Amino acid sequence: MGKKRNIVMDQNQEEELQQRASNENKYASQSSSSAYDLPDEFAELEALRKREEQAKKDREGNGAQKTSDTGQDQPKKAAKAKSKKVRSKRFKSLKKQTNPNNKYSLEEAVQKVLDLSSEKFDTSIELNLQTKKENISGTLELPHGTGKTKKVVIFDDQVLAQIEAKKADFDVLIAKPEDMAKLAKHAKFLGPKGLMPNPKNGTITRDPEKAAKDLGGNKIAYKTEKKAPLIHLLVGKKNFGAKKLQENISAAITTINPRQIKSAAISSTMGPGLKLDLDSLS
Repeated sequence: MGKKRNIVMDQNQEEELQQRASNENKYASQSSSSAYDLPDEFAELEALRKREEQAKKDREGNGAQKTSDTGQDQPKKAAKAKSKKVRSKRFKSLKKQTNPNNKYSLEEAVQKVLDLSSEKFDTSIELNLQTKKENISGTLELPHGTGKTKKVVIFDDQVLAQIEAKKADFDVLIAKPEDMAKLAKHAKFLGPKGLMPNPKNGTITRDPEKAAKDLGGNKIAYKTEKKAPLIHLLVGKKNFGAKKLQENISAAITTINPRQIKSAAISSTMGPGLKLDLDSLS
């Protein structure tokens, strides 16, 4: 180990060291003081800075709270209110002659619909079904048809040209399985019109001539709506009379199966609906 050295200072050196120590203590005391120990202009600036920081935090806090409350960064536009359906005085008058809570037997309902149908033309009679599930489809045969003439076509080059021109001068389109490759690209045009061939309703078949004969007669296709378990069917005309209408409606409900049906109602084209008692049909 090295030898310990003794440092000898004169009086002037000792006074200088004491002065340095005194200055260091003074500066240390100043640096630990609050902002209000700073010169006035710096104290005001410091206070302003703190107020701005606090205001920023408050704004961010309010924004976070708003997002939390709404679950959205920006409020969405209010949904457009649906316009209320306006009924004619004639319809309202007919509606008063029915009991919306009553369920009628098939015979009673058909007769009342005919009595209420005061249209000056041969109005159509409609059957409206609410099913217990969606995606129900098929074909059924009405004993007396619908009273409406249907134009049934079999797919060929002439029909394809018509479809490519965005025209559909037909009610039913029948195709063979091998034709579907050509029709697939036109699904967006045919689908919404209910014209896209489908094996479930017999419009895709290897015997299109027989299908055209069947579907051009008293057979009709049915299916639930795309987004709702509802089926709407034309079951005849007013001039059919009560007996034929009853037979058509009974055939339709029996084919679709009453167990699949939640509720049923019949009406004329411009008249109020009458609920059917499904138990009376079983």
